[in-house]
Amino acid sequence: MNENHYTNAKYNYHENLKILRKLVNELMDFQSARIATEHRIRSLNQKYSDMIPQHKDCMYKEILEGEEGFTEEEKKLKQEIEDYAKDTRLWNEWCIDVKGLGLYSCGLIVGLLEPYWARMIVKQTVKNNSKPIEKTLYPFASRSALLKICGHALNKNGMSVGKYRNVKGLRGNPKIKAYFWRIGKNLVMAKGIYYELFKIINEKTKKDYSKYLMRHYGVETREEAKKKYPHVKYIASTLDITRKKFTKLFISHIWEEFQRIYKLPITSPQHNPSIEYNNQKGISISDEQWIHPLRDNDEQSRNNLEQYRRFLNENQVMPEK
Repeated sequence: MNENHYTNAKYNYHENLKILRKLVNELMDFQSARIATEHRIRSLNQKYSDMIPQHKDCMYKEILEGEEGFTEEEKKLKQEIEDYAKDTRLWNEWCIDVKGLGLYSCGLIVGLLEPYWARMIVKQTVKNNSKPIEKTLYPFASRSALLKICGHALNKNGMSVGKYRNVKGLRGNPKIKAYFWRIGKNLVMAKGIYYELFKIINEKTKKDYSKYLMRHYGVETREEAKKKYPHVKYIASTLDITRKKFTKLFISHIWEEFQRIYKLPITSPQHNPSIEYNNQKGISISDEQWIHPLRDNDEQSRNNLEQYRRFLNENQVMPEK
């Protein structure tokens, strides 16, 4: 779709973006309500296991009808999101060329994130204030800023702020984080070029796993780490680390694509200062150390992927941001 389509007076891209954002927010609300209903059903099964059957059936009927209503509404909203996603620039200029990144996933990404680049004015409710106020959204100045809202921030020590590290201001939006986990899973299952990237990251992670455990736990195997630190709720496996690195890299690609679409500067990412470079800040990752947004059936993307693979095989440290 050419540039003239988006500047045509008959096609108001900004208004359609507002509608898409509203649809995505409504979908999130319906999904939250459905999940709460499912939890309620499980709770009732435990609490009223010996309840009179007629009363129990009546109660379940009301709850299940509500759950079915949420599910049907979700289906309608997903279809509307896909319809609006067809005319977005992200779809026509990138997602359409990526296996596993369908209309629904693209619609979620655009509805959640593009309003920031579009500098959309939105209404937000503030605590202790009954009236919503207007707020202008602004583009994310860096990859790190986008990763933060997606729940992948790093603290001042270069450590990931995960589920069990409740650091104020760094937790991000858990719903957005969950969506990107699912989108990342779809990319891997589609077995396109991003699946190839996932395998490269996983291979490197397996090689470096003993170093990871030694750095964080002082041992070389996961079993030893569990014995040494029984109070630690969960010790990440190689697959956990790969998924996280892959998702963060994909989110970084989304940032690059929106920067390109809105003709904003695309700066080089920086190394994790606390791990790779002894707390030295501001060391940028060079092009041969980084991989840019990929497209299936694209020779340049394939060359970039192979260059990234060679770099990781030749070096001890995987660039991460």
